[in-house]
Amino acid sequence: MLNNGLMEHTLPKRAAPRIFDCGEPGACEPAAAPRAAPRRPEIVETALLLGRIARAEGAAGLYAGLGPTLAMAVPNTVLYFTAYDELRRALGDLAAAPAVAGAAARCLATAAVAPFELARTQLQALPPEGRGAYGAALRRAVAARGAASLWRGLGSTLWRDVPFSACYWLAYERLRGGARRHDGAAAAGAAGVAAGALAALATTPFDVAKTRAMVDAHLDRGGDRSTWDNMRTIARAEGPRALLAGAAPRLLKVAPACGIMIGSYEYAKAAFAGA
Repeated sequence: MLNNGLMEHTLPKRAAPRIFDCGEPGACEPAAAPRAAPRRPEIVETALLLGRIARAEGAAGLYAGLGPTLAMAVPNTVLYFTAYDELRRALGDLAAAPAVAGAAARCLATAAVAPFELARTQLQALPPEGRGAYGAALRRAVAARGAASLWRGLGSTLWRDVPFSACYWLAYERLRGGARRHDGAAAAGAAGVAAGALAALATTPFDVAKTRAMVDAHLDRGGDRSTWDNMRTIARAEGPRALLAGAAPRLLKVAPACGIMIGSYEYAKAAFAGA
């Protein structure tokens, strides 16, 4: 049984390796135990996985769930940045202002788009023939479990996104010298990449617990446990390293996205301010 951080895969059993090589009776000599294959870096595993998906499902398979992701990302980002700027301005020069404003803005934005996040996760967990429009996924969830099910897993999502947002904005503003200086989109983007990488690594255990909880809820395997319960269960069953499953691909996705997003945002603000 193997686990890739999203679902389990059962592999066929292989014959046990011979540890002793016996010839004449009494002349049994221990043979060298077979060495375990070296574990490949997660970056390599990610590239191989992308290749397998492309071969099995075509290029479109690499963008499974893109529709609900876009439907979620645009209002989420608008609400998130607007709320952060307003809260940051209201908090003034408090040392913890970036973390507090970032955490509060993320709570608001995440709660607003939680149904789309649920649909996206469920669509990506389905095989190609089982995928449909995200609207259909939402209707299935409401019909099966009621409207409240659209926010199922919100707690675990907040446990991942709120600490991430607090870490990200605190690191971002420190990297830019405290007060938010408008010294160009390139500098903002570079600071965003570094801050995003730091925040992503620090919150990967929450991401693992959140993903497991949402998939378990979709498969009716008991997705109502708390984030801390999920993390303790994963650590006991698979070891503490399992809480960092997918850290490398997450960094590859999150850090550049943070840089592009904040760089574009600062550029747009400067452009509109000068218009």
